[in-house]
Amino acid sequence: MKKKTYISILTALLLILGITIFVLISTIQNMPQEQTKVSEYSYTKAICEGDTCQDYVILCNGQELISQTPITGAQMKIPSGWEDPRPQELVAGFCTLA
Repeated sequence: MKKKTYISILTALLLILGITIFVLISTIQNMPQEQTKVSEYSYTKAICEGDTCQDYVILCNGQELISQTPITGAQMKIPSGWEDPRPQELVAGFCTLA
């Protein structure tokens, strides 16, 4: 009789454990998921000073400048009289692509 009682108790515990796991999984799946908008992006930009232009990697988060890192070997001398064909707001601004 004790062995039968032990098996019944074990079966009941396993059934309760199974139901508990099922309810927890269902609850977690039905919880609203927090959505985060990723607005981080990068691009390259030539920054000119005098007769020298250097390419940089620009890292932005939305409209906020995170970093600007020079690209090794991406520097050049420009001829005198050269005018940058880019619009002034693009030349002067950062993180205006978003």
